[in-house]
Amino acid sequence: MVNAPAVVESIGQVAMKLHPNLAAVFRRVDADATTIGKRFPAVVRDLSTNGAFVSGPPLPLLSRVALKFEVRGIGPIDAVGWVLWQRMDDCELPALSGHGSAQLPKGFGVLFESIPLAGFVLLPIITGAIGVAIGSAYLASPVWRLAVTADDTGIVVAGPDRQRFALAWGEIARVIASPSTSTCFVDGGTPEKSLVVPGQGANAPYDLENKRALYDAIIAHVPSDKVTIVETLEAAQRDT
Repeated sequence: MVNAPAVVESIGQVAMKLHPNLAAVFRRVDADATTIGKRFPAVVRDLSTNGAFVSGPPLPLLSRVALKFEVRGIGPIDAVGWVLWQRMDDCELPALSGHGSAQLPKGFGVLFESIPLAGFVLLPIITGAIGVAIGSAYLASPVWRLAVTADDTGIVVAGPDRQRFALAWGEIARVIASPSTSTCFVDGGTPEKSLVVPGQGANAPYDLENKRALYDAIIAHVPSDKVTIVETLEAAQRDT
């Protein structure tokens, strides 16, 4: 459960120009266009790696929104998502015990389309979800299309068409490392320049080539005072 002030904006979708042959067979879900450009303050609650409840004026179902908020321990987050459910007004529910009641604020549920790496990696630790979540620079760019390499200067994350980012060893703010699983989170100072190297037993949607060598290179090059050793990232989560 979080209580993070946020700014919400209804942004709609980018128009697509398709070849007539493709247009004849192509279908997609269209975002609601009635509130495009509407921008307002709200509060993010019930945050997870794939969505959130946003307390504020309800937006139409299938609105596509940009969501800006900050989470302690992660920093600023810029996410894009879709409104999949609404609560049109505040409501009161009786407690299951039969004594008292619970107040539920109006708002809407958002399913994330994209969220920065550090948010995707650390939200399970911050919000108490189980498992180690691992992603790419952005979920919109699947990590199985990326390559991560290390040399004497630092780490390079590259896609099939371009370099995503380079992170010099001296730029690394901290590393959370699990020697028993060879898993580590590398904090590059911003969400866009942070990454996770998944090791044994990590609940990851992808794998990396030479991940053990990459883990060893990170531990060898980052000063020990910037490295926090944990048994597993799951254990670190429970101790947070």
